[in-house]
Amino acid sequence: MGEKKILLIKETTKPRPHFWKFVGETVEPGEPILNALWGGVREEAGLELEARRVGGKVVEIIDPRIKVTRQLLPPHWVQSHTPHKRHFWGLMTTDEVVLALSGKHHTGDVNEEIDTLAFDLSELDKMPDFHPQHRKLIGELKRAG
Repeated sequence: MGEKKILLIKETTKPRPHFWKFVGETVEPGEPILNALWGGVREEAGLELEARRVGGKVVEIIDPRIKVTRQLLPPHWVQSHTPHKRHFWGLMTTDEVVLALSGKHHTGDVNEEIDTLAFDLSELDKMPDFHPQHRKLIGELKRAG
């Protein structure tokens, strides 16, 4: 069996250079993490997930295509125009879903164009156009299994 495929995104409307990076989402203060995960996957990867909601908040991802939902890494502080925590959750799904999303170009948020592509985890170390901040997470991701 081959290595797991990881879906990466490249936001082509952001200022250059354009880097491949993990799908992630900023969690706003008071926002449930699963809300951010659901929205981030929809906006960044173009995957509309079925979810159970209570009072408008996502309380469980129930999409039959998703086998496991778990936090891959502890939240990381990101220093940008507004420092914030970035959460990296993994959605384990079938190869068919990942490959169906791979190679797509779609519109995320307003004025946001996103390309997607699937890679083997072992390829990320060698990619020259992989996001430098996300590159630091590869080792942690490999250790997390």
